[in-house]
Amino acid sequence: MSNIIAIGQNGRPVRPIPTRAHNVSFSNANTEAADIIKYVLHKIDPIEFHKTFATGLKNLSPLHLNNLVAALKSANVVSDLDVAAATDKTLRHCARCHKGYVERHNSRNVCVIFHQAPEVRQMAITAAGPLAEATNVRIHANNSSAFASISNKDHDASGAIVMPMSVEVVYPCCGLTTKVGAAASPCFIGRHTGREEAVVVNGKNIRKFPYTPAGTDLDPSVHLEQFFAIPPPSYEYFPWGPFHTSDQFNRTLIEGRIQPNPACVLFAIYDKTKVTESGNKDGAIAGVIGFCDASAANLHAEIAFVMTSPPFQRTHVTSNAIGLLLHWALDLPSEGGLGLRRVVWKASPLNEKSVNAAERMGFTKEGILRWNWVLPEGKVLGGNGKERREGDPRKNSLGRDTVVLSLCWDDWEPSGRARVDAVMARTA
Repeated sequence: MSNIIAIGQNGRPVRPIPTRAHNVSFSNANTEAADIIKYVLHKIDPIEFHKTFATGLKNLSPLHLNNLVAALKSANVVSDLDVAAATDKTLRHCARCHKGYVERHNSRNVCVIFHQAPEVRQMAITAAGPLAEATNVRIHANNSSAFASISNKDHDASGAIVMPMSVEVVYPCCGLTTKVGAAASPCFIGRHTGREEAVVVNGKNIRKFPYTPAGTDLDPSVHLEQFFAIPPPSYEYFPWGPFHTSDQFNRTLIEGRIQPNPACVLFAIYDKTKVTESGNKDGAIAGVIGFCDASAANLHAEIAFVMTSPPFQRTHVTSNAIGLLLHWALDLPSEGGLGLRRVVWKASPLNEKSVNAAERMGFTKEGILRWNWVLPEGKVLGGNGKERREGDPRKNSLGRDTVVLSLCWDDWEPSGRARVDAVMARTA
């Protein structure tokens, strides 16, 4: 097996791709089994083969699966490193996207890094040629002799010179150049890595992302034990939980919901006023908070997973954590933010504290999503109090309504930012 470098847009390497020779041969090529395998490998598209193979594994017995792994190891398709990685439950931190991950869940498209805000570049076209992508820019000049080569037909009725301009969009993170309006794929899509040296391939391929203003992306191996050593938050109004151990929290919420979804991320909250008291340079861990349903294409995200330990409730902690995420989300890229247009807050209508916290930060109530959640069976609190109909397939699970609030850029710019800053000024 050899490695080639895939060249993407702008001629930059994307990632090593394992390849094999197109002509498959076997030392025991005279056997019927070898002929069958060779025929299948030659006739089927690699993507189709991957899909069919993955589906077929579900129908194999444990004995057949063990025999298949043994055969693939003999053929050097599966290595000892693959076996170790597939069973590795160590909680790691990705040096590229700063998400926590487990190697056995690592795949080729879980690490997604979006482009920085693009820059618009305009270049005047003086030579004749196709101008299908050009826009017209009017230039008013006091000295017409400076444009003596411009014919009368290049002036409009006001006497302004009309010059064709070629407009390009340039992404400063990697140098990718596209036409205006052309869709650009993320800056990077690939596997998580814990190695810093793997983050930058050629000096510009991957932009190193700093930790976010909220403190640090929650790394289960570092933060969960601390989080479960303090009084737990109430899970009464959440559509999941309660979690009694860090392992249960990690398996259900982090591994089951957040890590597989690139639109979700979870952060640890530290109270920096407790540095001396906690003996930790970051302060005392106070809870967690995150984003979900984030969309770079539609410029929106939801603040979610807000869980503050009781000793830190009704203090500055929750409002400051929310405010940091709001600044990061709604501030323009030139101000260090993401430039989103909309941030959403969702809560149970029964959770007055959550709704009040959002309204205090400037969120506006938009409406109620009725029957929005089916709560886990056995959860007796947090439902909407309504009966299910006869024959409901989840008759033993309560239903939950959801109140939706939002804070948008046109709330943020006039007064929302100042309001949030005033709330964040509280330090006790």
